[in-house]
Amino acid sequence: MKIVYVSPRSFTSTELKHTQDRLAPFVPPGVTVKFLDIKGPPSPPDFKSPTLVPDCWDLRGSTFSAPLMVARAEEAEREGYDAVVMCCVWDPGLWAAKAAVRIPVIGETETMFRVASLLGDRWGVITGVSVMKSIVQKNIQCYGVADHVLSLKTIELDPIREFAKKPGELEARLIERAKEQISEGADIIIGDCGAFLPNLGIEGIKRVKENLGVPFLEPMTTALGMAQMLVNLGLSQSKIAYPLADRDLVSVDDLEWK
Repeated sequence: MKIVYVSPRSFTSTELKHTQDRLAPFVPPGVTVKFLDIKGPPSPPDFKSPTLVPDCWDLRGSTFSAPLMVARAEEAEREGYDAVVMCCVWDPGLWAAKAAVRIPVIGETETMFRVASLLGDRWGVITGVSVMKSIVQKNIQCYGVADHVLSLKTIELDPIREFAKKPGELEARLIERAKEQISEGADIIIGDCGAFLPNLGIEGIKRVKENLGVPFLEPMTTALGMAQMLVNLGLSQSKIAYPLADRDLVSVDDLEWK
């Protein structure tokens, strides 16, 4: 089985290897996981430098990277991959990618919310900094799970600028916020930030889970499990729900305007 993670930014080879190494302990025998970046510049204003918008809550980055992520999903299908994970909790380009290919395509937040519905009723959701809450809230509304979300908290560390520099503080704050939510009645905790695993590693994630005593969902590993399940069951998104686009492009000159 071959699964590809498509990232919404351009990485250095060192960054890609680091992320892949962090996920490797969760990859079972017989499964191959590859990380792909978008091979292009998603960000305004010059569209020339392959960079990420400096703030991960700046939705311009997701908007400009989404079509490039869809193109990578199509490339993965052509190359024989069995499933695609859109590797960003904002789930950019997800619906378009589901329509573009026949192999299963899943988003990280989409997957965590669907799995959470199997495990608990009152969810605590945790993300990076306060300004990110508005995007998380939009996803909560979009996926129709608002009735399940007890609270949405932040750890007040910037995923891009601070996570890698302060892994100990990141872990401590994540545990602290989660315990607050559990004391308020949450029966499951959703870590809605894709940078948790790359910066905490397998041991850090393990300590978080051991400290909470309730299920803790982390985006990358949850998506990995879901992708494997869909492939093993021979399931993919419905082409009625996500119709495959007509690949024959029509010239504007061929249109009749009335």
